[in-house]
Amino acid sequence: MYNLILLNSAKLELYNAIAFYNTREDKLGKLFSKNAFHLIETILSNPKLFVKVKKEYRQALIKKFPFVIVYKIDDKTKLLLLFRFFTQTVTQNISTKIKII
Repeated sequence: MYNLILLNSAKLELYNAIAFYNTREDKLGKLFSKNAFHLIETILSNPKLFVKVKKEYRQALIKKFPFVIVYKIDDKTKLLLLFRFFTQTVTQNISTKIKII
């Protein structure tokens, strides 16, 4: 099993996404959070499950939401560096709440 390092920028993006979904529908932020953390657990237990998208970076889609997690792994130190939570869709409403790359 790998140890997780969640970068501060990723934490902020995650919290912003949860807050955004909480403003849209009751308990939607909770569902997003549950799905995001379930995916993180999946990544930690099998980090090579998801394909590389650029050099050593991998990307995994959060179930039922248009968000991806971007991460890379270091096999030598058994670290999983979680870099980003970002949306795959760009809408005016989301872009005011969530930093889009």
